[in-house]
Amino acid sequence: MDVKITGKRLKNTLSYEWIKIIAFAVAAIFVWMLAFTTCATRATDGQQFYFVVFDDVYFDTETNADMLSDMKKDGSLSYDVLKTQLNNVTKAGNYGALYMLNLRLTTKEGDVMIMNSGKLSAEETPAEDGEEEEKTTAEQVLESGYVADLLKFIESAGSYVKKFTSDGTVNGEINASKVETYFLTQRVKSARNYKKTYNTDEKKSEGVKNEIERISHIQQAYSRVTAALKKAENAGVDLYRYWDKPIKYSGNEVIEREKTAYGIDLTVLNSGATNKKELVKSWWLVDEENNATTDGLTFCVLDCTEDDEDLQFEALTALDYVIRNYSNYAD
Repeated sequence: MDVKITGKRLKNTLSYEWIKIIAFAVAAIFVWMLAFTTCATRATDGQQFYFVVFDDVYFDTETNADMLSDMKKDGSLSYDVLKTQLNNVTKAGNYGALYMLNLRLTTKEGDVMIMNSGKLSAEETPAEDGEEEEKTTAEQVLESGYVADLLKFIESAGSYVKKFTSDGTVNGEINASKVETYFLTQRVKSARNYKKTYNTDEKKSEGVKNEIERISHIQQAYSRVTAALKKAENAGVDLYRYWDKPIKYSGNEVIEREKTAYGIDLTVLNSGATNKKELVKSWWLVDEENNATTDGLTFCVLDCTEDDEDLQFEALTALDYVIRNYSNYAD
């Protein structure tokens, strides 16, 4: 039987079978990509740090990119943060900014956020009888449950640190043995990529060292943030932005509210700061006369507690960075 491949036979095969050949090639590429995507080590939600600039807040791209780079270099973002990204969330076509924010947070793309709080309804003149108060975008964000209670978040960071100190106090010495036990028995087993990364004794030992440093940075950030907030309070300066958070309902009606601090007023924080970064060169709003203003800019921590018990506190070290670089309260 003559099975010799000739130019003529090859030409005939290609002329009749080219569709099958292309289909086979496409299928092979698809299977390879699927296998690569499925088996590749990917960052967990906690290992990705997203800095959100929301709605009508303008920003300088280069300054914000440099900020994220600096946060990584100075340890504000730990060794375990593998990706940083600035997310500018605004309206898109017929979809409002709030809807787009919901989409982003559904896919866990948010850790901290700069937004325009403006004046909440509680701070404005009450509506006349029979008139329904129009909710601001900030109120809609808050009522959607996207923003963490700031003081409770800071308190939870302190409680987290206490688990790893020798004397169980927030300012105590970090106990290497406690960190090692926690890292090897819980953190390494918490996600698939940790098991792949720390698969030798040498890598596990290096991981423990990195963990000690990560927790130490949280401890330092907690100490500086709480001291800065206390320093401002003692100076008669209120850095917080508040809203009346619903805490009790009767059916769909709110019957009890609680005054809750949800963010840091960046204008107040930056006011009078010397030898620090100028707020308006990083983020700003445009007023009715088309002038740049920072009035209303607020730093918020997004509520990602359920996403990563450990890496949620990258948001605290980010707040520490902002306080250190845009105010004198941490000096």
